[in-house]
Amino acid sequence: MSATLNGDGTVAKDGGTATDLMSGLVKSWANINGTTPSVRASFNMSSLTDHAVGSYTHNFTNSMSAANGYAVGGMGRDDNALTATGSLIMGLYRSDTGMLAASFWFTVTTPSNTPFDADEVTLSVSGGLA
Repeated sequence: MSATLNGDGTVAKDGGTATDLMSGLVKSWANINGTTPSVRASFNMSSLTDHAVGSYTHNFTNSMSAANGYAVGGMGRDDNALTATGSLIMGLYRSDTGMLAASFWFTVTTPSNTPFDADEVTLSVSGGLA
């Protein structure tokens, strides 16, 4: 089996359909301390906006090309309280037309829907850059 990498960022197995490699890459990621709040490390993130307990906006350095990017997140805490409260829940919010090209808003809550500033929040965003 052989494949061809084209100059436009697509790859195709001989006789197969071309796949766009660039669209599948992570375009932005961040590791956030929600208690401070502060950004520990990031890629293509210009800033973090803290709205309230457990409510933030991730602002991109380079905007997404469309409002239909895909964001994935996770969170944790540095004590044993998860055994008492269950897992934490992250909500990623979009406008009516999709994720905003320059940012997206997210919240972190407990299973009882109480806003929570998690010690460790991680995010990654896929889609096309503008």
